[in-house]
Amino acid sequence: MKKVKTNKLGRRIQSFVLTVALMVELMPGNVMTVRAEESSSTELSVTAFATPEQLMSSDNFALHTDYTGVAQKVYFGTNGERQQTWYIAGSDAADSIVLLCDPLLPMATGTMFENDDNNKTYSADWSCTYGTDPSEVYPNHYGASDLRGVLQGYTSNDNTEKFSAAEKELMLATKIYTDDVKRKKEDETDYTYYTEDVLYPAYGYDK
Repeated sequence: MKKVKTNKLGRRIQSFVLTVALMVELMPGNVMTVRAEESSSTELSVTAFATPEQLMSSDNFALHTDYTGVAQKVYFGTNGERQQTWYIAGSDAADSIVLLCDPLLPMATGTMFENDDNNKTYSADWSCTYGTDPSEVYPNHYGASDLRGVLQGYTSNDNTEKFSAAEKELMLATKIYTDDVKRKKEDETDYTYYTEDVLYPAYGYDK
């Protein structure tokens, strides 16, 4: 999934493989049994069903350059008839971990980033937080994009296509900052906004 630079107007981006990230909360006392993906080359030193404490340990699971853990993935949610697998990217706080969707089992395919080539009048309904709201944004403003709407739909209260109600109770909204390049080109000093969603697309550039 490539993220479009906001100074490229009129671009329609088709995402054939959508990798998403989410944060999952591990609260003391919660019964959350997570099945770890087994390694074929290393004998497991952690049982196949990891505890919250083991999930939080970088020595066992987190992705980093000197990774030496015994597992890389957990199951969380469903993807069609299969369990959705996630890489554990690391710990964000004392009671939460950040997950990255397995690119070999994408959560969504054929998802249009945005189907409207016209500049948009800014709306507070998008729940994007600026210091001062803009009057107009580029067509590929992430806060107003079709792609964001698809991801938000997966975690809405009445949608159980990907996640059960119990799973959604463990998922946390994450604050992500994005530059509004249209506003920056207009020499505005307040051109960065943030959104607070549960699911986000993987980060990248379309050059």
